[in-house]
Amino acid sequence: MERGSEEIIRTIREDPFLSVMFSCYERAGECAEDKRVLDYGCGYGWGSWWTAAWAREVTGYDPDRERIQFAREYFERENLSYFWNRAELVKGQYDMVCLFMVVPYIKDKEAVLGEAVSCLAQGGTLWVSYKMKNGEEEIKELIADWAYKTGLNRIDSEENVLSDAENMRLDIFEKTEVREYECFMNGASR
Repeated sequence: MERGSEEIIRTIREDPFLSVMFSCYERAGECAEDKRVLDYGCGYGWGSWWTAAWAREVTGYDPDRERIQFAREYFERENLSYFWNRAELVKGQYDMVCLFMVVPYIKDKEAVLGEAVSCLAQGGTLWVSYKMKNGEEEIKELIADWAYKTGLNRIDSEENVLSDAENMRLDIFEKTEVREYECFMNGASR
């Protein structure tokens, strides 16, 4: 670990919210052996860095240049790269796409979900985590409906409790068919 990475990971593990999010990366890392992984919305890069310990190759993408700069400075591995330019996303290349805590914070949820899935190789898996407060089911239903429309198969799901009022859900989907992404029918463009 370079320049404070160990201290940052320790802080993440001690934080009630971040530790639950980190558990998604720990689980993904266990399944990433010899895979090409895209961490879509990687933020400051600590999850990408963690996953790269197991994966063949990890690419961290985030549209925030400052976060990518931080990731490059603090979380380096030989098999890890970061970028902020959306045009660099490569379609059909990744065996695993992690979309952790991105969906609740974006306006056009279906377009981002579609873009993430378009980066998956055939047989790849999409890992999506999101926070639900007070039992709200809107995001859960949106993702389940979207996955059905796009032909993804849910292969696993779990929840971790953050507090009495909220929990985090992790859903894993598999891309098993060659199919254009019907989520774009609502007017979203590639």
